[in-house]
Amino acid sequence: WYQRRVRGHFSATMAIIVLTLLALGINAAPTKVLPGEVVEAVCQDELLTAGLSKYFARNVAHRLHSISLEDINEYFKAEVTEENDIPTVNKDLESEKRVLPFAPRAELDLSFTTDAVKYLDMILRDMDKEKYSITNFSILEKIAHVFHMSELWSRAAVHYRSLVE
Repeated sequence: WYQRRVRGHFSATMAIIVLTLLALGINAAPTKVLPGEVVEAVCQDELLTAGLSKYFARNVAHRLHSISLEDINEYFKAEVTEENDIPTVNKDLESEKRVLPFAPRAELDLSFTTDAVKYLDMILRDMDKEKYSITNFSILEKIAHVFHMSELWSRAAVHYRSLVE
């Protein structure tokens, strides 16, 4: 996966972002579902040998499920487009396509100067849409979620900067 994506599609900057995410136990590659015993017998040993958590797949999904194009550009100082090959959850819950093959644009209001207000505006702007984003979450829970994800991306960005410097 790495050679095909990096050599064929990713810029050097995007490759460094992916490597940073890998170093943090996050992988942008789609994973193949294997029987539980195979994962435990083979993959866990490989993951632990590589210095990664046995919760690798869960960490992958968690850190990437709601990242947007703006988040990639903000936290990783990358100039990427929507053709970025980072799978994310489709926030349009009426769509049959549950997972997008790319991190989409969130349409954040860039007139705000802080991430907190940009994210707050994004949540409040869509709060009346019944089939959008996270169902069964209150507005407060949606705000807490986006702030939590921002914290994770901010921490990953520190490692990213150490690789590009």
